[in-house]
Amino acid sequence: DNEKKLSAFQVNALPTGTVVWETEEEDGRIFQGIVEKAVRNEGGRGGGGGSGKSYDTDGTIRVLLPEQPSEEKTNIDSSNNNNGNDNKNGNVDKKGGPLVRLRAGEYTGEKVDGTENTNNNNINSRLFRGDLVEFRILVDRRTKQKYARYIKLVQSEKERSRIEKEKKLLENATAEEGIIVSLNKGFGFIKSNRRREDVYFHYSNVVLQEETANGDRNTEGQQDELQLRKGQEVKFLVVTESDGQNSGNSKCSARQVECLPAGSVVFHTVEATGVKGMVTMVPHPPSAGSKGDDSKEGKIRLLEPIKVDGAGEDAATTVDEVLLHYSDAPGGVFTYQNHRNQSINALWIYEGDILLFDVIKETIDGSY
Repeated sequence: DNEKKLSAFQVNALPTGTVVWETEEEDGRIFQGIVEKAVRNEGGRGGGGGSGKSYDTDGTIRVLLPEQPSEEKTNIDSSNNNNGNDNKNGNVDKKGGPLVRLRAGEYTGEKVDGTENTNNNNINSRLFRGDLVEFRILVDRRTKQKYARYIKLVQSEKERSRIEKEKKLLENATAEEGIIVSLNKGFGFIKSNRRREDVYFHYSNVVLQEETANGDRNTEGQQDELQLRKGQEVKFLVVTESDGQNSGNSKCSARQVECLPAGSVVFHTVEATGVKGMVTMVPHPPSAGSKGDDSKEGKIRLLEPIKVDGAGEDAATTVDEVLLHYSDAPGGVFTYQNHRNQSINALWIYEGDILLFDVIKETIDGSY
């Protein structure tokens, strides 16, 4: 019989913990690595050799090695190439650090900061391709295979992608100022002095100002003034991101929202006071019962054109016509019932009326 069988003799019981199955490659050393292949569940429903039972296959982690001088690197590569066991087991790759095995159950959902990796309030004990982890390396004494143990998540690939995307968005962000016009559960909108449309923001992008720039804490009065509320003046960055469902559309949102003292944000500047002009187009107030703002601005022709100071090439600009918003019309808006019993919003002014007013310049688009 050519088959050889191993048999044990003189079997003696040893205290628990005497037999060592695996040893640490470098005592106490913490390594970092990238998950190259996640643990996968195979089999089930006739898989796994037809047994119908599911089983887990090992994944792999690429160890990240510190940068080394080229000469030292060459020596290390040379010594690795002479190590037959490492090459045979696939533990060394010239393109990067060595590969170690990732076994099912070795990662329990812990992060390096001591918190748990959660997903919808449930502990997520899975690692995915691209996740950055910390671990210690243990070597199986029988097979010489290297395994990652005591694994902690440093940064998930999903989080890394989010941070990278956010970084690119902030590189092209524009600094703006405005006033909060609405607040909801977890989000709100800001009226900017640089654009017509309101800017969306999430509460997570609000910068809390418990301390001033020199490290001193704000007084109670200052804290009351710098609170997240409707009407609060703020400064922020505006980023433009594409709509995930339709790449042709884009949306604006605010980042790094900081509260400002009252009177900080300027929406317009007064260029002239006590000016007279004739209404050439009556503005239209919003329709009664309308869900949206369908109002239209009117126009006034100045009886005497004025000159306003400019900048650069426009040292002085002549203004002979200005816009009139319905909310600035004398007498305001009134409502009446027409012959069809419909509610109609109207103004008390007509074309040809002479008005006395101040001329302002909008910071949004420079219009008067």
